[in-house]
Amino acid sequence: MKLYQTGFYTKYWWFTSSIESTCDMSKLNDKKILTYALTELDYIEKDLWKIYCKNNLLKNNWNDLKKFLYVRLEDPANSALEKNALHVKSINPVGSAYRDIKTNNSRL
Repeated sequence: MKLYQTGFYTKYWWFTSSIESTCDMSKLNDKKILTYALTELDYIEKDLWKIYCKNNLLKNNWNDLKKFLYVRLEDPANSALEKNALHVKSINPVGSAYRDIKTNNSRL
């Protein structure tokens, strides 16, 4: 599995669903679910979670990690990236030819 990084809602949903499915099959308790989920986070997400936990001592569990990651989706910087990606996809749908502005090369 690719390490999770905040981005689109569908990516968040896929990440949390994947973690929960795996942990349900393995019958892991909340502490082990959190431990497993943390191994699947990108280092930036992991570092931000550690800082959050230092400031919120009672918030170190799987449900709080899900809430934390969900709130990160609402970060304006992440929202701007998502809108830009959707705009690029609408202009250059998969399979269409376009010119790469940076390199001036044609792409298919």
